[in-house]
Amino acid sequence: MAKAILLPAMDKHSKRYTMREIHSVPFDNSLLRLNRKLIHRLDNALFNHKGSNGSAYEPTHYLLMLPFWYGVAAAIYCVYCSLTGPRNAELMAQRNVVIGIAWVVGANLLFMAKRIICMPTWPKRIFYPVFVVVVTALYAFVFLYISGIALTLIIIWFFLMVFLGSGGSRSSGGLFSSSDSNDYSEEVLVDDGTLWGKTLHRDNGCGLWSDRSGNQYEETCNGFEKKY
Repeated sequence: MAKAILLPAMDKHSKRYTMREIHSVPFDNSLLRLNRKLIHRLDNALFNHKGSNGSAYEPTHYLLMLPFWYGVAAAIYCVYCSLTGPRNAELMAQRNVVIGIAWVVGANLLFMAKRIICMPTWPKRIFYPVFVVVVTALYAFVFLYISGIALTLIIIWFFLMVFLGSGGSRSSGGLFSSSDSNDYSEEVLVDDGTLWGKTLHRDNGCGLWSDRSGNQYEETCNGFEKKY
């Protein structure tokens, strides 16, 4: 009989812990979800390494929502000003966008204030706002440029279709298309002794869990048992 490998969940007698992965948020999409997953794990690695904040701590799900949608709106605004405004309209638009990013950073700090106050130690209370500011400002610029490039390509494609007289079109999900919620698999991050942990997933919230190598695990009251 093959030996079972147990990856235990967090309890009062063990330092190992289980962290649920990100869940879907309003207006979610594949690009936003990919980056949210990265920030979710970075938050956990920096501020909750090995469960230092306790088993109830959950890394932020919503930190990138404002920067993402602000970046999309700001890109539309900049492209509109550059196409319809006078010569200096683009420079004015860029200045307004930078001011807007400062407001987005302030809004995210306000939304995260309760999380900052609840940090267990003063170093974390000091560095978590820095984390929020850096991530918010960085991703606002990133999403702004990605959205700007996407809009530019769409405009170029539109004019090519008009001037070439092509009437055929194909429907596409696009860069920011929302994914079907039915395809959103359930994931769990298990502490296996490494910095990032091991990710297990399953579809539709039932059945066995699987890792990226295709190994299957069964969830038990003591953790996760690898099946052979």
